[in-house]
Amino acid sequence: MPQLCAIVESFNRPDVTIDPEFRLWLSSKSDSSFPIPILQKGVKVAVELPQGLKSNLLQMFGYSGGGEVTEEIFENPDYGQWWKKLLFSLCFFNAVINERKNYGTLCWNIAYKFISSDLEVSIKVLASVLQRHADLPWEQLRCLVGEVVYGGRITDPWDRRCLDTLLCRFCNPEVLRDDFTFSGET
Repeated sequence: MPQLCAIVESFNRPDVTIDPEFRLWLSSKSDSSFPIPILQKGVKVAVELPQGLKSNLLQMFGYSGGGEVTEEIFENPDYGQWWKKLLFSLCFFNAVINERKNYGTLCWNIAYKFISSDLEVSIKVLASVLQRHADLPWEQLRCLVGEVVYGGRITDPWDRRCLDTLLCRFCNPEVLRDDFTFSGET
């Protein structure tokens, strides 16, 4: 780093000629050892990690390390034609209910600790249901995911009602349509 700093500082010396097409691109994570003079002489572009639903989804799909949904799981042909759509919908549901925790009592009357194993078990439930049934038993799927997996933590009746309502939005025949969106916009 000190040698890089000296090279960059030499660009300002009058005896140094620099080609007008020369550009120096540096990429770095935030680090206290990065030389301040280089930062002061350059144009900085900051890329911040996404927050909220996008962050939750990226974590689930392993874009920030780990992740419950690997490419192998997502691309698995054994679970039928609706697997990817339903898996994404389930992950989106998980992201929404976890994001709601950030708003305290505005979203849940009681603070619940939904954990990554809730999603893992829900994915296994979804895979099992898809393997056993030609026609999707929507009520059974919502019961297993909503009542058993996630609902097992919920003690407040209004929170249960909220969870069930959210799950109905993410776990219904409409999500299988090609033109379906989770937002009201198209």
